[in-house]
Amino acid sequence: CNTWIDSLNKMIPDAKFGFTAKDRPSDPRSKDWNYQVLSHIDPSLIDTFYLAWHEYFTFKDNNLSNGLDSLSAEQVLAFSQYRTQALMEESGMDSLSIDQLESSLGIKVRLWLTESNFREKGYGSGNEPWVFKWAHTLVNVQYFSEILTNPYVEIMMLHSLMGYNSTSAIN
Repeated sequence: CNTWIDSLNKMIPDAKFGFTAKDRPSDPRSKDWNYQVLSHIDPSLIDTFYLAWHEYFTFKDNNLSNGLDSLSAEQVLAFSQYRTQALMEESGMDSLSIDQLESSLGIKVRLWLTESNFREKGYGSGNEPWVFKWAHTLVNVQYFSEILTNPYVEIMMLHSLMGYNSTSAIN
Protein backbone atom coordinates (compact mmCIF):
# COMPACT_ATOMS: atom_id res chain seq x y z
CA CYS A 1 0.00 0.00 0.00
CA ASN A 2 2.74 2.46 0.87
CA THR A 3 4.23 2.28 -2.65
CA TRP A 4 0.81 2.90 -4.21
CA ILE A 5 0.00 5.76 -1.86
CA ASP A 6 3.35 7.41 -2.53
CA SER A 7 2.96 7.04 -6.30
CA LEU A 8 -0.66 8.23 -6.39
CA ASN A 9 0.12 11.20 -4.13
CA LYS A 10 2.57 12.43 -6.75
CA MET A 11 -0.10 12.29 -9.48
CA ILE A 12 -3.06 13.42 -7.32
CA PRO A 13 -1.65 15.50 -4.45
CA ASP A 14 -4.98 15.96 -2.61
CA ALA A 15 -6.12 12.33 -2.87
CA LYS A 16 -7.74 10.66 0.13
CA PHE A 17 -7.19 6.96 0.63
CA GLY A 18 -9.81 4.66 2.08
CA PHE A 19 -8.70 1.46 3.77
CA THR A 20 -11.29 -1.27 3.89
CA ALA A 21 -11.17 -2.81 7.33
CA LYS A 22 -13.50 -3.97 10.06
CA ASP A 23 -12.85 -5.69 13.38
CA ARG A 24 -14.50 -9.08 13.83
CA PRO A 25 -14.49 -9.93 17.54
CA SER A 26 -15.53 -13.55 16.99
CA ASP A 27 -12.41 -14.23 14.88
CA PRO A 28 -9.12 -14.24 16.87
CA ARG A 29 -7.14 -13.25 13.76
CA SER A 30 -9.20 -10.14 13.08
CA LYS A 31 -10.55 -8.92 16.41
CA ASP A 32 -8.25 -5.88 16.06
CA TRP A 33 -8.16 -5.84 12.28
CA ASN A 34 -8.45 -2.05 11.95
CA TYR A 35 -5.21 -1.59 13.90
CA GLN A 36 -3.48 -4.45 12.08
CA VAL A 37 -4.25 -2.90 8.68
CA LEU A 38 -3.48 0.72 9.55
CA SER A 39 -0.28 -0.01 11.47
CA HIS A 40 1.38 -1.06 8.18
CA ILE A 41 0.70 2.28 6.48
CA ASP A 42 3.44 4.90 6.61
CA PRO A 43 1.78 7.90 8.34
CA SER A 44 4.23 10.30 6.69
CA LEU A 45 2.44 9.64 3.39
CA ILE A 46 -1.02 10.82 4.51
CA ASP A 47 -2.51 13.06 7.17
CA THR A 48 -5.67 11.02 7.86
CA PHE A 49 -6.59 7.34 7.74
CA TYR A 50 -10.02 6.83 6.19
CA LEU A 51 -11.56 3.53 7.26
CA ALA A 52 -14.13 2.40 4.69
CA TRP A 53 -16.52 -0.29 5.84
CA HIS A 54 -19.80 -1.99 5.00
CA GLU A 55 -22.35 -2.56 7.72
CA TYR A 56 -25.59 -4.36 7.02
CA PHE A 57 -28.16 -3.99 9.72
CA THR A 58 -29.66 -7.47 9.64
CA PHE A 59 -32.61 -9.12 11.30
CA LYS A 60 -32.46 -12.92 11.03
CA ASP A 61 -35.68 -14.67 11.95
CA ASN A 62 -33.92 -17.97 12.62
CA ASN A 63 -31.81 -16.42 15.40
CA LEU A 64 -34.66 -15.43 17.67
CA SER A 65 -34.91 -17.48 20.82
CA ASN A 66 -38.42 -16.29 21.64
CA GLY A 67 -39.98 -18.01 18.64
CA LEU A 68 -40.94 -14.87 16.72
CA ASP A 69 -40.69 -15.23 12.98
CA SER A 70 -40.91 -11.50 12.36
CA LEU A 71 -40.79 -8.21 14.16
CA SER A 72 -43.96 -6.31 14.93
CA ALA A 73 -44.32 -2.79 13.51
CA GLU A 74 -43.20 -1.33 16.84
CA GLN A 75 -40.24 -3.70 17.11
CA VAL A 76 -38.96 -3.08 13.59
CA LEU A 77 -39.10 0.68 14.09
CA ALA A 78 -37.21 0.41 17.40
CA PHE A 79 -34.73 -2.20 16.13
CA SER A 80 -31.99 0.31 15.30
CA GLN A 81 -32.19 1.88 18.77
CA TYR A 82 -31.24 -1.45 20.31
CA ARG A 83 -28.66 -2.71 17.78
CA THR A 84 -26.75 0.20 16.24
CA GLN A 85 -24.33 0.87 19.11
CA ALA A 86 -23.51 -2.83 19.46
CA LEU A 87 -22.85 -3.11 15.73
CA MET A 88 -20.52 -0.12 15.85
CA GLU A 89 -18.64 -1.53 18.85
CA GLU A 90 -18.34 -5.03 17.32
CA SER A 91 -16.83 -3.62 14.12
CA GLY A 92 -14.49 -1.22 15.93
CA MET A 93 -16.18 1.82 14.41
CA ASP A 94 -17.53 3.36 17.62
CA SER A 95 -16.07 6.60 19.01
CA LEU A 96 -14.07 4.93 21.78
CA SER A 97 -12.40 2.48 19.38
CA ILE A 98 -11.52 5.26 16.95
CA ASP A 99 -10.14 7.36 19.84
CA GLN A 100 -7.90 4.42 20.77
CA LEU A 101 -6.79 3.94 17.16
CA GLU A 102 -5.85 7.59 16.85
CA SER A 103 -3.89 7.46 20.11
CA SER A 104 -2.01 4.28 19.27
CA LEU A 105 -1.26 5.26 15.64
CA GLY A 106 -0.64 8.96 16.21
CA ILE A 107 -2.75 10.05 13.24
CA LYS A 108 -6.35 11.14 12.58
CA VAL A 109 -8.84 8.41 11.69
CA ARG A 110 -12.14 9.11 9.96
CA LEU A 111 -14.91 6.76 8.85
CA TRP A 112 -16.55 6.18 5.50
CA LEU A 113 -19.60 3.93 5.66
CA THR A 114 -19.59 3.08 1.97
CA GLU A 115 -22.31 0.46 1.92
CA SER A 116 -25.15 -0.11 4.35
CA ASN A 117 -28.81 -1.03 4.58
CA PHE A 118 -31.41 -2.82 6.69
CA ARG A 119 -31.89 -6.47 5.70
CA GLU A 120 -34.13 -9.34 6.68
CA LYS A 121 -32.79 -12.85 6.18
CA GLY A 122 -34.31 -16.27 6.37
CA TYR A 123 -37.63 -15.49 4.68
CA GLY A 124 -36.83 -16.29 1.08
CA SER A 125 -36.61 -13.72 -1.67
CA GLY A 126 -39.68 -11.50 -1.85
CA ASN A 127 -41.15 -12.75 1.44
CA GLU A 128 -39.45 -10.31 3.80
CA PRO A 129 -42.09 -8.69 6.03
CA TRP A 130 -40.54 -5.20 6.08
CA VAL A 131 -38.25 -4.88 3.05
CA PHE A 132 -39.88 -2.83 0.25
CA LYS A 133 -42.17 -1.19 2.78
CA TRP A 134 -42.05 2.27 4.33
CA ALA A 135 -40.80 0.68 7.53
CA HIS A 136 -37.65 -0.34 5.67
CA THR A 137 -36.88 3.28 4.84
CA LEU A 138 -37.77 4.46 8.35
CA VAL A 139 -35.45 1.85 9.90
CA ASN A 140 -32.63 3.09 7.64
CA VAL A 141 -33.32 6.71 8.61
CA GLN A 142 -33.11 5.84 12.31
CA TYR A 143 -30.06 3.64 11.78
CA PHE A 144 -28.18 6.33 9.85
CA SER A 145 -29.22 9.02 12.31
CA GLU A 146 -27.68 7.01 15.13
CA ILE A 147 -24.49 6.38 13.15
CA LEU A 148 -24.19 10.11 12.49
CA THR A 149 -23.87 10.75 16.22
CA ASN A 150 -20.34 9.34 15.84
CA PRO A 151 -18.19 12.45 15.17
CA TYR A 152 -15.68 10.40 13.15
CA VAL A 153 -18.15 9.52 10.37
CA GLU A 154 -17.55 11.66 7.28
CA ILE A 155 -19.29 9.69 4.52
CA MET A 156 -22.36 7.46 4.60
CA MET A 157 -23.92 5.74 1.62
CA LEU A 158 -27.05 3.66 1.37
CA HIS A 159 -26.45 0.51 -0.64
CA SER A 160 -29.10 0.30 -3.25
CA LEU A 161 -31.96 2.71 -2.82
CA MET A 162 -33.76 0.54 -5.35
CA GLY A 163 -33.12 -2.46 -7.54
CA TYR A 164 -32.03 -5.39 -5.36
CA ASN A 165 -34.73 -7.46 -3.73
CA SER A 166 -32.76 -8.02 -0.53
CA THR A 167 -31.64 -4.48 0.15
CA SER A 168 -33.81 -1.99 -1.72
CA ALA A 169 -35.42 0.74 0.29
CA ILE A 170 -37.85 1.44 -2.56
CA ASN A 171 -39.33 -1.09 -4.98
